[in-house]
Amino acid sequence: MTLLSGQAHSWARHSLGTARLTRGALTVLACSCAAGCTNPLLHQPLHLACPAGAPADPNAVLADYAALLKKCVRDSGQVDFAVLTQDVRTRGQLEAFLSWAAVGPPQPDRAFYLNVYNACALRAVLEFYPITRLRDARARLFDDVYFTVAQRQLNLADLARLAAPPQDWRVEFALGVPTLGGPALAAEPYAAARLDEQLNQAVQRYLGGCAGLRVDFERRRVLLGRLIWQRRRFFLHDYRRRYGTMSHSLLSALMPWAAPATRVQLADLAGFDPAELPWSDLLHDARLVKRQRTKIGSTEELLPCGAR
Repeated sequence: MTLLSGQAHSWARHSLGTARLTRGALTVLACSCAAGCTNPLLHQPLHLACPAGAPADPNAVLADYAALLKKCVRDSGQVDFAVLTQDVRTRGQLEAFLSWAAVGPPQPDRAFYLNVYNACALRAVLEFYPITRLRDARARLFDDVYFTVAQRQLNLADLARLAAPPQDWRVEFALGVPTLGGPALAAEPYAAARLDEQLNQAVQRYLGGCAGLRVDFERRRVLLGRLIWQRRRFFLHDYRRRYGTMSHSLLSALMPWAAPATRVQLADLAGFDPAELPWSDLLHDARLVKRQRTKIGSTEELLPCGAR
């Protein structure tokens, strides 16, 4: 299996048709100056939570970042970007986390890079907010916006590679993508001591949300998100490894990876044909997307989401 598929980050791979940023003109968003420093792109002050010249307490920074996620991430996984842009304290918590990450811990681990990736993804969206779709900003978000992380200049593509070990495909479900087609952001930071459990929860969250599973009752189809669909053969072989028999149903093969509520739903959908869910470029904005639409054929229909 490939680690990070091109399809999974297709939102970030298309050309903009406009001038691209280069390493010679980096957008360094992790500010390390005192409160009140100015971002050259936003032309507004960045209210940092840590005072200038004082080393940040990692526990305090992570606690503030956890509070930010709790406040901004809804149960649906959608992000309240308006809070990030309008609430000074919340914005300051994000900037303080990025300021701490610019130096980083002595030995950065996978949990560190997962948290930094997700924080940087949020921060990158703010450069283009308010927008409704990421169609015209995909390449810039993923490839062209650089952050200072652990004293290195890194973009989201770099951070994704650093967060993902060679054999753990689950990490891709933990890398929040700010569109309705991608994995939802977790409402808590990742922690090294709980990472295995949290990665399993990331897969469950994707399967139980609108990005991972929708039901087309009229056509008797189960539409599966791209991260699941591209790994359908893996799930079938994983079922055989677990139970010593080959499942003839992709839905049955997904049950070991699903949360209890989703397992019940998958069992009720026995006999439905699996198909790929079309990717959505709509911003994962809680205030923007009140009704999530999925394009089926030439029309848009509202389809029930996966169980949460």
